[in-house]
Amino acid sequence: MGKHSGKPDVAEGDGHKPDKPIPPAQPTPPRPQQK
Repeated sequence: MGKHSGKPDVAEGDGHKPDKPIPPAQPTPPRPQQK
């Protein structure tokens, strides 16, 4: 039961497995407010 309940979830990247890690190299767009 646990195998079928947690295997697909983890494999899909429900959060337990960083399947789609957010790229930290995402610099915010330069705002024109910075004068």
